[in-house]
Amino acid sequence: QRDSCLTCPKGMVCTSGTGTPQLSKGFWASGSDDLDRTYSVYRCRNAQECPGGPAGTCADGRTGIACGECLWGKRPDGSGSCVDCSGGDALPIVFSVLIFLAVLAAIAFYANQDITKLPLNTLVLMVILGQMLVSVQWLSVFNGVQVKWMEPFSSIWSVFTIVSFRFEILRVSCFLHEKEVLLLFALKLLVLPV
Repeated sequence: QRDSCLTCPKGMVCTSGTGTPQLSKGFWASGSDDLDRTYSVYRCRNAQECPGGPAGTCADGRTGIACGECLWGKRPDGSGSCVDCSGGDALPIVFSVLIFLAVLAAIAFYANQDITKLPLNTLVLMVILGQMLVSVQWLSVFNGVQVKWMEPFSSIWSVFTIVSFRFEILRVSCFLHEKEVLLLFALKLLVLPV
């Protein structure tokens, strides 16, 4: 039994008296026993993933510290929750692999060409495509800003995330658990040289 009151942790709402502190929206804390009431409070990367309420509360289908990952067999749906994976969730990965192989083949083809014998139009096109890729990567930064974008901007920003090597848009969480961080990091390193 404590004789003195503790200050309310940042990210929690404490009512007067002996009530259990509640989480504010956008914050997560692990559960604590009612006697000790010490909490490690984390700010969530997305306020929609942490709806507030009792300690340990996450949006539907989310788990982990700061509600940072989906339960196995679920994928993020864009609203902070995670939904069940379906059979069609493999299509983005299949199309991405096919596009990746086509780009790799084009790079291999042009890498073996004598650059002095290529038409000027082809060289200009390659430079323009390279600049467009860099510009799209810069634009993908807007998707990370916690703003509720209206259509068509929300769709545009989500498409741009693929070129910034965020594999979440490919629904990889349906096939790889988000705890397999090393494998996701290796995938990003394999794509980076291209």
